[in-house]
Amino acid sequence: MNKSTFIVACLGLLAASASAQSFQVTSKGPVQAETQIRRAQLNEATAPTELFSSSQRKARKHPIWDTPDGTAYDYALTTTYYNPNMDEFVTRSAIKSDVVIDGNDIYLKNFVTAYQFNTWIKGTINEYRNAVVFDNPQVYWEDNNGNLFYVSLAYADAEGYIHGDTESDEFEMDYDDATGSFKSDDLEICIVNEDGGVFSYNYGYSYERFTDTLVVAPEGLELKPYSLRYENAYKYYVPEMIYIGRDGNDFYFKGMSTKTPDSLVKGELVGDSVYIAGGQYVGLYDGQYYLYTKGATYTGLDEQGYPIYRSKDYCVMYYDEANDSFYGPDGFLICLGKARNASYSQSFPTQTIIRFYEVAATPATPDIRGWDIDMTYGISTSMTYVIPVEDVAGNYINPDSLFYRVLINGEQFEFDPDWYPAFVDPVLVNSKFSDRGMTSRQRTDCSGSYHVLAFDHDLSLTVDSIALQSLYFMAGEIRYSDYCVFVTADGSKHTLPSGQTGIAGVINDNQNVVEVRYLDLSGRQLAEPGKGICIKQTRLSNGSIRNEAMFR
Repeated sequence: MNKSTFIVACLGLLAASASAQSFQVTSKGPVQAETQIRRAQLNEATAPTELFSSSQRKARKHPIWDTPDGTAYDYALTTTYYNPNMDEFVTRSAIKSDVVIDGNDIYLKNFVTAYQFNTWIKGTINEYRNAVVFDNPQVYWEDNNGNLFYVSLAYADAEGYIHGDTESDEFEMDYDDATGSFKSDDLEICIVNEDGGVFSYNYGYSYERFTDTLVVAPEGLELKPYSLRYENAYKYYVPEMIYIGRDGNDFYFKGMSTKTPDSLVKGELVGDSVYIAGGQYVGLYDGQYYLYTKGATYTGLDEQGYPIYRSKDYCVMYYDEANDSFYGPDGFLICLGKARNASYSQSFPTQTIIRFYEVAATPATPDIRGWDIDMTYGISTSMTYVIPVEDVAGNYINPDSLFYRVLINGEQFEFDPDWYPAFVDPVLVNSKFSDRGMTSRQRTDCSGSYHVLAFDHDLSLTVDSIALQSLYFMAGEIRYSDYCVFVTADGSKHTLPSGQTGIAGVINDNQNVVEVRYLDLSGRQLAEPGKGICIKQTRLSNGSIRNEAMFR
């Protein structure tokens, strides 16, 4: 069931209940502090079934489904809504909002942020052109049974219960004819049904015309690959590939925002530093939120492990022209919304950016941190581990070309495609993958991403040992890391050479390599590996043979 279907189903169930009542806001701080409760409008004697007068019932209309005639504009909507599940108020800055203006008529799509049904409400610019006036209430949604839901003025009583004010004829927002913006800091809005059930609560609305444009690089400018590595507490984050082009003193950075990877951010070289101005628009996130750049000074972590920033109007990175590298003591943020207090959705506390060269490299050995069996329910086992995104010399390598494989009891493990449908290969896992995301931000002791992998699809699997090996595909070659082997009985770890086989038994009886030879695809032995694909065959002292494909 998708989000819209779920909401429709919920509203349908609520509409069917004749006893639907208003919900209670138990954290009334923001409402009371700004004196937004209009208690004079409270009529406790009004029964829920008499919420709408008979004349209002006769004047029922259908929602506006189709896009109205007129000129369509993108607006940035900022509003605050109450989340009853979290029992708190949430402010959303710069939500993408569709607005159509037809003469003096203004149509707003998805006016209530909690229930976005792609319907419209209508307002009219008054004769003085200083306010937009809306009829109250207006039909917002109609379910399959013909039950109607209305956008209405709202108010909270002294006990925090939200009620729909359907007796007022209109509500309005201040209108700025010069900028096309309109807002009301104390406007309170809800969705009600005809029985008085209240399903949402918003207060404060601000619509600003969105006019920013994306940064565009000069025509023909070459963007070269660089690696972006985070420092300090975020070192364990997977480094990213970005692309930078230079035109005189102007630098263009592509990929600084992974949410909008094709967007560009512009910086200017002043002396030996590149200044990246805040407020640069980099695109939409999830189709709703405008993303902007911001500079910041990283001051450390709070008690929960989240970073603390002091906002700045720009970000400064030192530029080492001799080595074509950047180092940024400032934090660089990608923020939801353009306001200074807008929340950030991505952060780069400090960053080192160096040229990336596509050369073959032997990846560093993975590290298995733990193996856990669910003793309570007996339904899953899981492994925590690190895949370093670097080679054996500590140099950055491309995470998109770095994979790892898992061996259980010495046998290569194949992932069930029904459980891991995103895996292109049932054996190889991309270095960025994790079942449960990244762990606590306090971790500073690894240079790759910290992963969790769940084995909850094979309850009959008895794990005596588990091994990880990284594989790096670059410049026509595959290079293998050593194995990290974890013994589940005692938690001991062992590092074994990349050519080792018989991993399950090698912990107590290490096997030596007796012979290495190279074969073509027909099985004929080669004097030495040539260009193209060949097989590397390794024979060990225990008689086992290992075959590996090589690309040169």
